[in-house]
Amino acid sequence: MKTDELFHEFFQIAPHAVFELLQIKPGCPYRFSSPVVKASQRQMDGLLEPTEPGHPRYFLEVQGYLDESIYWRVIHQVGLYFEQRPELNGSPWQAIILYLDKSYDPGPETLGLLHHGQMPWLIRGVLPGLLAQSPKTSPILNALRPLASQNETEVRQEAANWAASIRQLDNVDTAAQARLLDILIQFVLQRFTRLSRKEIETMLRLTPIEETVAGQEWIQEGFQKGVQEGFQKALRENIVEVLATRFEVLPVKTLQTIERLEDLTILKILFKQAVKVDSVAAFERIINEYSELGPRPSQN
Repeated sequence: MKTDELFHEFFQIAPHAVFELLQIKPGCPYRFSSPVVKASQRQMDGLLEPTEPGHPRYFLEVQGYLDESIYWRVIHQVGLYFEQRPELNGSPWQAIILYLDKSYDPGPETLGLLHHGQMPWLIRGVLPGLLAQSPKTSPILNALRPLASQNETEVRQEAANWAASIRQLDNVDTAAQARLLDILIQFVLQRFTRLSRKEIETMLRLTPIEETVAGQEWIQEGFQKGVQEGFQKALRENIVEVLATRFEVLPVKTLQTIERLEDLTILKILFKQAVKVDSVAAFERIINEYSELGPRPSQN
């Protein structure tokens, strides 16, 4: 799953997390959406709308790469939004840009003459820094904590507490808790690719990762890629990619064995095993068993 999709889902579950990050005390509850600005056909990262009149709208942009035109793009989207809703003329608003890294911020001076003095319409911050400054007692923000962690040691020490606090949330339902846990897993996987499945399960004290939404998405994405590019070749590539991501070094003999396999049923089984096994050695035992079998009828 892409990072921007994770943030979209996170803020959809917990729109108040934006205010917790920025230490803003809203005057009323807010609802989160991602409207499409018709003239540009571009979907906003997020819009926080007040549930009561007279309170500001917040336009949210989460930026994970350097874009020299980010400030112009945000102004353009806000302008189009209000142009299409003239009944909102005069309404208060602010734009929020959250950068995943300080180096992704080209600076508001890129606005030229629009950049001078105070800019009350703009709130900007670097997400890892905001998380580091935010209260550790905020359970909802714990799903994002891996983004602020600088090393694996901190993740190993704190991950179980992050997961436990999410399980204890009393203002979201069970399904939302489960999805927040999966978002936490996704951020750990993205940030620390050297951690194995077993390590993540142990740290977070979770059910086996292949039984979580994150694990199922990994398996499903591999199968979908297989449909698009040709099952056998794509599944072989995906098996190698998953193993390399989880364990880094793969024996040449194992790579050669994978390359020789053509049976679709066996390849599907091995792909699921690549997500589940605890070590390369365990996978080698499985692949040796299946590579000795003859061809099987293909199953889609």
